[in-house]
Amino acid sequence: MAAKGPNVKLAVNYSVALAELIRENIVDVDVFKCPLWPETLTEAQSLRPVYAHLPLVILGDGKVTNSEARAEVDWDALDALVAHTETRHINLHPSAQPELFPDIPKDSTAPQHVEQFIEAMIDCVHVAIARYGADNVLVENVPWGGLDVVALPDVSRVIVAETGCGFLFDLSHAQLAARHLGMDAKDYIAQLPMDHIQEMHVTGIHFIGEAVQAHMRELNVPESFIERWAGRWLDHLSFTEDDWSILEWAFEQLHGGTWAQPWVVSMEYGGVGPIWEDLAERHILMDQVPRLYHLVHAETVSEDGTD
Repeated sequence: MAAKGPNVKLAVNYSVALAELIRENIVDVDVFKCPLWPETLTEAQSLRPVYAHLPLVILGDGKVTNSEARAEVDWDALDALVAHTETRHINLHPSAQPELFPDIPKDSTAPQHVEQFIEAMIDCVHVAIARYGADNVLVENVPWGGLDVVALPDVSRVIVAETGCGFLFDLSHAQLAARHLGMDAKDYIAQLPMDHIQEMHVTGIHFIGEAVQAHMRELNVPESFIERWAGRWLDHLSFTEDDWSILEWAFEQLHGGTWAQPWVVSMEYGGVGPIWEDLAERHILMDQVPRLYHLVHAETVSEDGTD
């Protein structure tokens, strides 16, 4: 038998629907995950502690970029916003814009191209480390985007090893990256720096076929968004039974000590602002938040993963 980590918390994206359920004592969370928007942070903090997921990307240009402002991050402004939240880390998202790597073919996974990309990412990570220290910086694994090299598990593993920073493990991103690369998801995850996890994200993944598109229209999701994702796989949605299966496997690894335990596991469903607020359905939250809460806070697990 292996005891659970005493400090692992459950976070869920803050949304109006979730806030209502908490006020009604129907569901509970330990902390909200919020964008770095002052009004949203204030609303959420009236109910539960809050941590901010930061919109910081590293492009390989020797800087850290605020993706919302589309400019180099203003560190002083960022510090002022997160000062009164539970935010523990500066989280960075590697990005592979082909125009910034013109000599790396889109589908290349050649060693020299992987090394070139990783070195460019490391230069950017060191910018954040110079200000906050390696212990306070996390790099997140990303699903894909622009160049195949960004989806390789080597990217996260080598960056963490070379810089000493922590790892933000996104389970859905790992599944999507493995799918794109033609790999088994569990084999892919085994190549990530799972002994350095500090934070973990989980979401549902859906194929955006006709039925899902029709449901999105019923929820008033903009047609432009539906058209963008039609015929593709999309995360940040409700858990399917396949998602629950890999979630249960993942928590066996966490509670059994195979992986390092994060301070927080965040369900990235729903949210605020256009699209994600529309997709935050009350009945989904009522059903799935308690089920995830149980997985996060399971007191003990046996070797076969049962309670």
